[in-house]
Amino acid sequence: MSSSSLYKHYVKMNLIHSVEVAHLVKTNISSGRKCFKFLKFIDEYNMLIELIQPNEEKEAKQNKIVKILGIITKFAGMFYYMFDNIVWIADMGAIRREIIENRVNWRNVKDAFSLLKNICESLKNIIILNINETREREIKEKWLNFNYEISRDDKV
Repeated sequence: MSSSSLYKHYVKMNLIHSVEVAHLVKTNISSGRKCFKFLKFIDEYNMLIELIQPNEEKEAKQNKIVKILGIITKFAGMFYYMFDNIVWIADMGAIRREIIENRVNWRNVKDAFSLLKNICESLKNIIILNINETREREIKEKWLNFNYEISRDDKV
């Protein structure tokens, strides 16, 4: 890397072919990965609809806060992937990168939905962990009481 400053003007003049090839490879790989995520927001939408639809069997078992956080997570995920597509289109130059001139750009909005998605998912997982630990403690107490009753019956 210490000699990179020696070749800087050759790169700017596009005289080093390997740099051009590397740039094209990087661009094409990035676009190739984008193809796998392009319609991902549709998956998030379908999962959101599935969460919203009433299901008495699931609702009896599921914590209301966990359900609400799941809905918010899928909602934020759907918009994250939609704005990811808009950022991609803006990076290609088809639309402006800023929503509001010099204040808000598409990437910031996408990142805000990503943050919301991750915060809600983390909170949901913490609540689920707490519920599971409580259930585990209750089962352990029942098991210990059951063992105590058996050992007491054996002594009699």
